[in-house]
Amino acid sequence: MVALKALSIWLAILLLAILNGLLREAVLVPLWGPVAGLVASGLLLSVLILLVAYLALPWLGVRGA
Repeated sequence: MVALKALSIWLAILLLAILNGLLREAVLVPLWGPVAGLVASGLLLSVLILLVAYLALPWLGVRGA
């Protein structure tokens, strides 16, 4: 059961990464240039991954140490 939940979280992160790439190529790079667009995209994806991980903790049943 935990493996299925982990796979679901991984797929959600994969979807966010693909959407982030589309946003980068369609909006960020044309607006800010390749370097700034790539940096902004990387920061955005990092925040999204951390957010998904944080929100998934209760669903996974993780408790404090």
